Amino acid sequence: MRPQDLGLVNSYNFTVLDESVMSWPTLATERVLEKMLARDINRSDISGWTALHWAATYGREAVVEGLLEKMSPRAAWATTLEQGRLTALHMAVQGNFVDAVEAIVARADDVQLAKRDGKKRTALHIAADEGYVDIVRILLENMDPDDVWNADHLGDTALHKTTASGHRDVVKLLLRRVVNADDLLLQNNLGQTAREVAVTLRDKRITKLIEDCERSNQVGSRESQEEQ
Repeated sequence: MRPQDLGLVNSYNFTVLDESVMSWPTLATERVLEKMLARDINRSDISGWTALHWAATYGREAVVEGLLEKMSPRAAWATTLEQGRLTALHMAVQGNFVDAVEAIVARADDVQLAKRDGKKRTALHIAADEGYVDIVRILLENMDPDDVWNADHLGDTALHKTTASGHRDVVKLLLRRVVNADDLLLQNNLGQTAREVAVTLRDKRITKLIEDCERSNQVGSRESQEEQ
């Protein structure tokens, strides 16, 4: 088969590469990548899905690495055109595919790691909400510290999300990334800080974790100064 023929789509709008990343052995996908034209490797379908989106969705870590070596940065960080507007990283995180996440993060910069989906969520929002401790740790080790506190469309930070979901281990990881008192005073669209979310849900353990962090960062004195 000629290289230009590998970019042809079937009745499902899939190329050979799309189908291979979903179910074929890794070696077979590597052979397709060796022969395929760059434009077809970078191709997205009518919904904005690239081969990398499919590989991330299925947790194909070795395939993800192979695609990242061949794809342009623009294609690798494309978002789907559906309402969710997800990157491949968002998809790998949703599936809790740690190895695939590591492969993507290893080639990402700060701007890419902070990329938002249709709900203004970073990959960290999703991992924190689901309680994926290993992925949260990977993201925190590589993200710009300021981006850890980005808010989604509800005004929630990753700390708000994981507090609401009751994931204490993730709360602990995020609290270690507190830079100053302002991080703990961030409010969502309901006017609640993460501590107030914990209080509302009567989660005493998480409430105490956040209160201890507030004391160490002198949040109480900061709030008093603002009131004056």
